[in-house]
Amino acid sequence: MRRIIYLSTSRNLMSNAEIEEILAVSRRRNQEDQVTGLLVYHEGCFFQALEGTAQAVQTVFGRIKKDPRHASILMLLDAEVEARAFPDWSMGFVNERDLSDVLKDASMSLQDMLDDADRFIPDPKSVTLLRSFLRSFRYNA
Repeated sequence: MRRIIYLSTSRNLMSNAEIEEILAVSRRRNQEDQVTGLLVYHEGCFFQALEGTAQAVQTVFGRIKKDPRHASILMLLDAEVEARAFPDWSMGFVNERDLSDVLKDASMSLQDMLDDADRFIPDPKSVTLLRSFLRSFRYNA
């Protein structure tokens, strides 16, 4: 099992509709590829964790690197792991803004994520990276 965590910036600030479209496509493709993970978007910055077989994760990450909406991709973690940290999420999502009712069940606030990350993410390295990213935001902790 392989896990990668990366940061990137969006070339333009994204609307809720654009994020919802990304999530819909990502969730469908990730289920097909048996990839799970987490996506956090805030003011033009993405934090994403992807996990699955090495080949599946590389395939998904290859698509991301070619996506013209991303810039300045920075790899934070690329490691073999024994188990998934996000086994039930084809693509969990965190955003501080309200999304459509369709997505609210799979979304949580950034503050909730900051407060409770170690409760639902069993990997300490992933929690540390996520909390560092969340704490960098101007509006919170």
